[in-house]
Amino acid sequence: MEFKSLYENANFCIDRFKLIIRWTASSKQRVLGVLLAIGFFLISIELGGPLYLLYQSEAEAKAHMERLNEKSKMAEYELTLDAIDACLKSKINEPLLHEWYCRSASEQYRRLNAPRLPARVNEVIEKHAYLAMHIDVKHYIRSMEVSSIINEPETANEKIIKVITSKTFLAGWVIFSISIVFSFLSLMKKKGG
Repeated sequence: MEFKSLYENANFCIDRFKLIIRWTASSKQRVLGVLLAIGFFLISIELGGPLYLLYQSEAEAKAHMERLNEKSKMAEYELTLDAIDACLKSKINEPLLHEWYCRSASEQYRRLNAPRLPARVNEVIEKHAYLAMHIDVKHYIRSMEVSSIINEPETANEKIIKVITSKTFLAGWVIFSISIVFSFLSLMKKKGG
């Protein structure tokens, strides 16, 4: 059954191809127009395919680096949060190491936050406000989660729109349209004259 359907489809395509060849062969302008269209199509595939793949691979590499950077920051925040939790719990569970845990938590907190808010970091560390450190780090983690939602990758439709509105695509479309118009005008001129 499938073979018969395939055979019928092939015959249909061959018949249409013969019809196009007969229509094209009736004048030089039609031959020129069809050759221009085929040439444009082949050049578009030759240039557009690799350009599209290059664009896709660059976008994927950029998205991968962003995810990697985000995961690295998240790991840093979680390490700081673990150090702060260890400090808070060590007061009861390991009183002899409490000071060491808290010093480690303060160092981790300073390394994580010093570039961002130096005055706040110094104040929190001087006051040994480990709950405030905990709150700050939790806030950064939540901010990263929101940021990752905001910076989600493009959808397929957004990618298609970018390609269609790109300068290369538009320039190619204009050249193709102009060549079709000139082919049509030369055909009309020949029939009229």
